[in-house]
Amino acid sequence: MLSGIWQTTNQGTSSFSGSTTGSSSSGITDLIDGSNSKSITPGSGHVEYKSVGGLFNSQYSYDEKYILSAGIRAEASSSLPVKSRWGLFPTVGVAWVFGDEQFLKSAKFLSLGKIRVNWGQSSNSPSGSAPYVGSLGSIAKGYGENAAIEFKSIQADNLTFETVSQANIGIDVGMFDNRLNLSLDLYDKLTTNMLQKDVALPATTGFATVKYYNSGTMDNKGWEFSTDFQLLRTKDWKFNINFNISQNKNEILDIPENKQALNYTFGNKTYAYKLSEGEPLGSFYGYKYLGVYQNKTETYAIDANGKTIYDINGSPVIMKNNDAKVYAGDAKYADINHDGIINRYDIVYIGNSNPLFTGGFGFNVTYKNIGLVATFHGRAGQKVINAVRMNNEYMYGSDNQSTAVLRRWRHEGDDTEIPRALYGRGYNDLGSDRFLEDASFLRLKTLTLKYDLPKKISDKLHIKKLQIYITGYDLLTFTKYQGQDPEISLKFEQGLYPMYIDGAATPKPRRFAMGLNLNL
Repeated sequence: MLSGIWQTTNQGTSSFSGSTTGSSSSGITDLIDGSNSKSITPGSGHVEYKSVGGLFNSQYSYDEKYILSAGIRAEASSSLPVKSRWGLFPTVGVAWVFGDEQFLKSAKFLSLGKIRVNWGQSSNSPSGSAPYVGSLGSIAKGYGENAAIEFKSIQADNLTFETVSQANIGIDVGMFDNRLNLSLDLYDKLTTNMLQKDVALPATTGFATVKYYNSGTMDNKGWEFSTDFQLLRTKDWKFNINFNISQNKNEILDIPENKQALNYTFGNKTYAYKLSEGEPLGSFYGYKYLGVYQNKTETYAIDANGKTIYDINGSPVIMKNNDAKVYAGDAKYADINHDGIINRYDIVYIGNSNPLFTGGFGFNVTYKNIGLVATFHGRAGQKVINAVRMNNEYMYGSDNQSTAVLRRWRHEGDDTEIPRALYGRGYNDLGSDRFLEDASFLRLKTLTLKYDLPKKISDKLHIKKLQIYITGYDLLTFTKYQGQDPEISLKFEQGLYPMYIDGAATPKPRRFAMGLNLNL
């Protein structure tokens, strides 16, 4: 079987603007005839974007058990230069319905058995109209009485598609007349020639940025499992349950050429942003928090062997947080390179903002005309920066603080992880794993109670079906996270680094809805 489709897109926008100075009126008349105006500055623009693509598929099936499919997508975008404007992206897949094999006919419990293997490529192109084109612009005042122009954007003739290559293997199994269904998928998604936007250029080039640039490689590997099971099916009772869980692990294989290895400025409440080969995108980097210096002796710097470091005069070297000498009661951070100074060279990987597992489960139980449906959702092993706690345990200024600071260090021997109060000075709030928390949770997302009007009554009313329901949303949350809501939205720091940071967003409210479904 052969099939194909062809798609085209054409988008255009036009604009006009004008400004006038020295006008005695609102300026509308002056723009038209130029009267009573010292200067008129008109402007106009037109942006057009075009894309075209064709998808061609073929499929062959033998005995309805062996299936082979192949396809290719050809596409072009006006946002790419001529030499790389067209791209070809193939796909291929095979499937085996092993449940229909003769040697499994005796397995009466097996109602479906299928193995799938697929590989394919897809693409992403830059947005906008011809961002690769170098452009010129006029300089408003010119040079003396002469007009002048300047370069506005650099020519980017090597710009090309961002390519995503994905391999997938899956298995689907149905048993007991499809009362139990299982599905498992394994995938590996490799992204190459990643599109980087507004890339900074050296000043020696004469340009500040280039609109798009291909650089960087990232890999995502993972698996997904789902099942549903009809536990009970009688005349009056029906009870179904479902469950799903997935895991995704990403890894940076090649750092984009334009990205800094470490982006960090020393200071309180500041974490480092870093891309590191072999680490996942969305990693947290900061200091290892070791608690509080209990006494003067603990403030002495130690070498890699755990021995005190002495200066040239034979006196113990006192630890410093950057340029500030520490004292008993100050925050204690791990001196990774054992130089007696806590600074950017002591920053380490402290956690991953990507959850280890994501999933959920639910059930649907009905008794005659009454039904109860519930869905649960959760994440496990996800790290979050609790910026709210960081602010509320700062003790640096006059802002209100949480009651946790009542446990702060005051005297030697105080058993506490909260350092002393330092008004307007010190570094007791550096970005560290002190404020990195496990935000694992399980949440009852929806709970619905419904009632179907009996068929006898519906027939008398000349309607096919009438269902009344009430639904509650986000009713219960189970978590050990200390913040208001563990289900924190992803935030891109500096437009690139995906992080889960709790900035005191309004938590999800409990909501209720009531309604009816009527089929005439």
